[in-house]
Amino acid sequence: MSARDVTHAALKWHAIHAHRMALNAKRLALEKEVRLRPGGLKWDAGYWTYSDVKAQITATKHKERAALKVLAKACAKQRAEFEQAEIVDVDVRMVGHENCAP
Repeated sequence: MSARDVTHAALKWHAIHAHRMALNAKRLALEKEVRLRPGGLKWDAGYWTYSDVKAQITATKHKERAALKVLAKACAKQRAEFEQAEIVDVDVRMVGHENCAP
C-alpha cells in the first residue's frame, strides 16, 4: 500500500463527504420551505422532494462510511510499513504537585 493509495482513498472519502454536506444544505433549505407552507405537509410536492433528499442523504452516508473504512485500512497498511521512529524520553513534572520529586 503506497502513499498514493492513501491519497486516493482520502480524496474519494472527501468527495463523498462534500456531496453529503451539499445534500444536507439542500435538505435544510427544503425543510425551511416546507415548514413555511400552510396546510398538510404530506400532500405538498415540496414535502416529497424533501423526502427524496433525505433518502439520498442516507444512501450517501452509507457510501461515506464505506469510503472511510477503505481509508482506515489504507492508513493502517501504510503505518505498518513505516519504520519505528526514535523514542524520545521526556521528563515531565507537574508544577506544584507534592508527589513529584525534583
